[in-house]
Amino acid sequence: MANGPQGKRPDWWPREPAGYVFLAHAVEKIGSALHGDDWTGEEATAEEIEPLPCNLKEASPYNRRQAEELLQRHRPDLGRPAVIGWNGWNEFSEDDWKIAYELEQRLRPALKRLQATQSEIVKRHETDELELKIRPRSGGPWRDFNKDWWNTDKWRSHFDRCRIDPEYPNGNRPSWSEDDDHWIFVTSKGLNRVETALGPKATAGAEKRAISHLKPLLDVRRDAMSKGEAWNECKQFNISHAGFENHVWPKARELAGLERKAPPGKKKREPVEIEQEVDQILGPEPSQPSQKSRRKSRRKSRS
Repeated sequence: MANGPQGKRPDWWPREPAGYVFLAHAVEKIGSALHGDDWTGEEATAEEIEPLPCNLKEASPYNRRQAEELLQRHRPDLGRPAVIGWNGWNEFSEDDWKIAYELEQRLRPALKRLQATQSEIVKRHETDELELKIRPRSGGPWRDFNKDWWNTDKWRSHFDRCRIDPEYPNGNRPSWSEDDDHWIFVTSKGLNRVETALGPKATAGAEKRAISHLKPLLDVRRDAMSKGEAWNECKQFNISHAGFENHVWPKARELAGLERKAPPGKKKREPVEIEQEVDQILGPEPSQPSQKSRRKSRRKSRS
């Protein structure tokens, strides 16, 4: 799906009239709700990539072509010569192939998140939870996006440019036929409904990340770590206090080999904490008078 960096509206997007959200924009919003902090914005430019073999010797001609495309697109610093046509590629060293393989491994999760978001949109549309509309690119009345238009093996192509020709929805328009592509939009009302429904999924993801952060801290501090300290550690994940109390705190303790519920009473304190508390109550220990001060005191007592 062609798109721009996260947070920046690409120039090719059409204006969004009141009550409607362009499909590419809706993918960003639903993807963020569905995947929480895992949604990075890199998904927008993710493209279909066949798994590359780890070993260059096992690579097919198609694998080599895809690897060449990855290096040309994502590693221009390697200075690989441009390849003309779809059937060519440059020679690969073992290091070149390792770079291409690691790129494919890094980009694959983003592609999976994009595909999961697209599938979520189709499912919500087919169950009438999300309304999709189309309008001519040159402007005109709204029409419904027909659910039958998803009934093709190439249904993901509708997300590529977020447009469709209602007369030839499967992309088989004859060369002599006039271009009648329509932009695809989502209604704001339906989008808000889906985002609300997906909220718990995003929350669950944030709580999972908080648990992963808290567990190693509990491995070290054990019961000396108070719930208040743990809560301060978890605020960065934007979870609710109820979610922390009911899910994150007990689960992190359990994974650290502790009782899900902390034992009652004050936590065992470190010696430095005790020393600081004593200083607060009694004040700092008075320093010993210097020899000069003692001589002055004796002269005063004689007089």
